[in-house]
Amino acid sequence: MEAVNHTKTVVKEILKKLGLEAKVSVATQEDFIVVNLTSNESGLLIGAGGQTLDSFQHLVRQITQKKLAEQYEDSYFARIKIMIDVGAYRQRQSQQLVRLAQSLANQVARSRVPQ
Repeated sequence: MEAVNHTKTVVKEILKKLGLEAKVSVATQEDFIVVNLTSNESGLLIGAGGQTLDSFQHLVRQITQKKLAEQYEDSYFARIKIMIDVGAYRQRQSQQLVRLAQSLANQVARSRVPQ
């Protein structure tokens, strides 16, 4: 629970320093800390091809892991997995990949020639 609270604090601090506003919700899912952001500035947070979102996620993970590992002197915190999503962007990307894979599988099945 400490890692979840700390992650939320780190996200809010970074957003504040960037001058961006977003609703931040944090939960655990399997072995991930999942941060969902809702903002009118989602395009800015996501960036071209999700690059800004990936960088933001990396930064949050590095800061959270380092602070918690130092605070508790425990290497467990160095392995924390954090996923940040903005406006369900990652969910939509995942669904798009599934549709593409299904479409390609159908093409191969119809042609019976492996691509």
